[in-house]
Amino acid sequence: MATGFSVMDALNKNSKAGIDGSPKARFRTKDISIYKMYRNEMNFYKVADIGGLAGDILLHGLKQDLELVYEPCEVGGYRIVSGERRWEALKLLVSKGYKEFDIATCKLTAP
Repeated sequence: MATGFSVMDALNKNSKAGIDGSPKARFRTKDISIYKMYRNEMNFYKVADIGGLAGDILLHGLKQDLELVYEPCEVGGYRIVSGERRWEALKLLVSKGYKEFDIATCKLTAP
């Protein structure tokens, strides 16, 4: 059996011309104040052990972006899709005087 075979090898020149080979793993990120975010009412996960997570973020930084969708309402501009525990931990750090955590890099998704 031959190694290194690709489906692209089986396509003719005309078929290959219509294929976009550029990466598709792109998403938009934006630095957003934690005060412009609000809780997702559909979140069913338990938001616990905030102090432990805050300590980890303080020592190692935020390891994963918060995921938000832009949906302005009376409580804020961005609804949290993923990362409510991280958001609560960042708010705890800011309340303890670590003002550098009031802005977080977030992944923005479509509603």
